[in-house]
Amino acid sequence: MLPNDNDIDGLKATNNWRIIYVYVPVVCYIITLLGLFFVFKEDSIKFLIMKGDREEETRSHVKKMYKYAKNDEQADAIIKVIKGKCSNNSSGLTLKDALFNP
Repeated sequence: MLPNDNDIDGLKATNNWRIIYVYVPVVCYIITLLGLFFVFKEDSIKFLIMKGDREEETRSHVKKMYKYAKNDEQADAIIKVIKGKCSNNSSGLTLKDALFNP
């Protein structure tokens, strides 16, 4: 597909490099975007917990994802554990603080 490594003029004349450096990444990006738009339609559990206003949807997601959350009480216990491990005070965090302050 590509010319020999010693054939400098052939390497300059061929456009097969576009397959590796242009077409493959573009196809990967398109597949990623299609997946984000059409496959992953639900919010994450952590996002729903931090938002706090959609409790039924949060319970529903927890019941889908966690094997031992068969009823509302077990789902609420898992939500409480996740909420205890999550931090809600990162909304005022700047890029400079995140990268350079320990």
